[in-house]
Amino acid sequence: MHKFKIAAKEADELPYEVEVCQKSSFLPKPDKALLDKLNSVVLVISKIISCSKKNVSKCLAIQISIF
Repeated sequence: MHKFKIAAKEADELPYEVEVCQKSSFLPKPDKALLDKLNSVVLVISKIISCSKKNVSKCLAIQISIF
């Protein structure tokens, strides 16, 4: 659980870092698909954290139906 919270915090900081790369003249420019994938990862991590706080069996069924 603790590792997922750390991952969520890191994932929340990534959009800022991507923006810095986009505005920088010497860093590589990330494409739009990277931000879309990042948003998907943030949603999955958030769902894992919220489900781990609730009934695990119900959440597993929800997560399987998402994919």
